[in-house]
Amino acid sequence: MGDYFVPLSVLLPLPSFVRHIPVIGTVYPYIGVRDLRDRWNDQTFVVTGDAVVLDEVVIGGEWGGLVLGSGSAGETIVRFEVAAARLSIASLIIGHGEEYFGLEPSVIDGEHGAVRVFWEADGPCLGFRLAIHDLTARLRLPPGLHLGELIEDAGQVVGIERFEPPRRVEVSLPSASLVFDTERGISIALDPSAAVNVPPFVFGETGIGLQVLDLKVDLSRDQGIPELLSRPNFDESWRGLYLNRARLLGLDNLLPVLPSQIELHDAIIDSDGVSGVVEATLPPDAPFLALALDAFSFELERSVFIRGTVETTLHWDRLNSDWAAWHPLRFLFTIRHNPAMASALDSLGFDIAVASTQDDTDGLLHLGRSAIAAIEGGLCGAVLLATGLTTDPALSPGQVLVAGLLAAASVLQTRGALRIEEIDLTKVTGRYFTEMVNGHKVRFIDLALDLRLRLSIDIDLRGRRSSCPRSRPSARSGSSSAA
Repeated sequence: MGDYFVPLSVLLPLPSFVRHIPVIGTVYPYIGVRDLRDRWNDQTFVVTGDAVVLDEVVIGGEWGGLVLGSGSAGETIVRFEVAAARLSIASLIIGHGEEYFGLEPSVIDGEHGAVRVFWEADGPCLGFRLAIHDLTARLRLPPGLHLGELIEDAGQVVGIERFEPPRRVEVSLPSASLVFDTERGISIALDPSAAVNVPPFVFGETGIGLQVLDLKVDLSRDQGIPELLSRPNFDESWRGLYLNRARLLGLDNLLPVLPSQIELHDAIIDSDGVSGVVEATLPPDAPFLALALDAFSFELERSVFIRGTVETTLHWDRLNSDWAAWHPLRFLFTIRHNPAMASALDSLGFDIAVASTQDDTDGLLHLGRSAIAAIEGGLCGAVLLATGLTTDPALSPGQVLVAGLLAAASVLQTRGALRIEEIDLTKVTGRYFTEMVNGHKVRFIDLALDLRLRLSIDIDLRGRRSSCPRSRPSARSGSSSAA
């Protein structure tokens, strides 16, 4: 049949009241049918074909909704299949006559030939199954939402602005298969690997925007989302929603103390609850007295709090103008919750860290060459002491490797080939937590130092001439002479 199609209203005329039925009445006048085929056997009959969307169809109205079709007739095509059981009139009356028609099986009289043909003819369908494949649509958002553009600084998203003139926002939805079954109801099947991406948009004139990246929905029991199948406790039978990342931007336009960006990433929503990480970044000039709140985050696992972090910066010049030359300090506080521990005290852990800012090149503590020269001998002795640990059988292979590297460094240092130029202490972290070790509760208290070293190595890599005498040919060299 090629590109020719027959309007559905011509192929299947329906009463005028159908146009007033929600969804069906909206779509019915704009559907054409082509490549119609049918097949049957003694038990079933099947009709297949292509449904052509004749025009852009909006299910919802001017405020927004689902949009079917591209606006040009014949460009949007979906496959459909209708299947039903074949039952003779006699079989219908025997099985359902009293229930649907008020007839008893005794009315069937098959003695006469003409009557017998009537009873063996196909009866009306009591049920059917309609499957629509390759169904694509767009979600048109309300008019108050306008398409936006992200603002970046040094590769980082810092804000959002609205396109001018304003544009409506439409979200492309992944293709789906829709099934109407008179016995099993309505079902929809989505490709779990297909993602929905919501472009950046702005809420009216507020300057607040939203962006959604890689939203996936899994409604099947025999397929799975690739990002989750590799994780423990997730298989093809899992059903739910997975969100890679979503950004809420511009809240600081309402109040300067509100976060400039809130980001939700690696989120999972299912019947067990919500899992994911929420991170909030505040504007760099947000005034919180001398202690500026930079960012905070928290993590949930099946709606149970797992971890929370707060990052702050202490500005000395806000305490005292005479301290303006001092570099700010960053404080990071983390609280952890381990649901596996029965006691509330044992389930909590803390991290407290003091760090230098990125602009501070000297760190919390700086040792130059003159200060290092005074303690270099002690450092060399400590390294030599560490090298003696390589013979301890209790050390792990990694510790043996580190000790070996320290031994090599100590040799270079004693020969004057290795010299420490600078040592910067950039971060100090204290940690407390409780874990089960071999069935026993063990409380840990750690202290970690982040050091930055600048080294200079002076090694003569020039080749040297060998002092060995030049070899002479021997009797086995293969040379011969004639007598």
